[in-house]
Amino acid sequence: AVYLLPAFDEYYLGYAQRELVLATGLDKRVVSSNGIFRPAIVVDGQIVGIWRSVRKGSSVRVQPELFDRLGNADGRRLQAAAQRYADFLGATIVL
Repeated sequence: AVYLLPAFDEYYLGYAQRELVLATGLDKRVVSSNGIFRPAIVVDGQIVGIWRSVRKGSSVRVQPELFDRLGNADGRRLQAAAQRYADFLGATIVL
């Protein structure tokens, strides 16, 4: 499964040993130097990137920043997760 989690989500915050969900060395990409937790992309239980959204009128642009390239199937699942987010907002998706 692929999920777009919000900033400060307990999925990442709730672990004492965060290497269970995020590869070693990538924590500074998820948490800024001043302690801001960024929205995370989770694929099959692992954080594989961060994302942001920009609303403009009735549309929303989802901008993923992946730590590594996704395979075709995971890429399609990421697009589906972005569509679910847009549907939740009642907006048209722009990728």
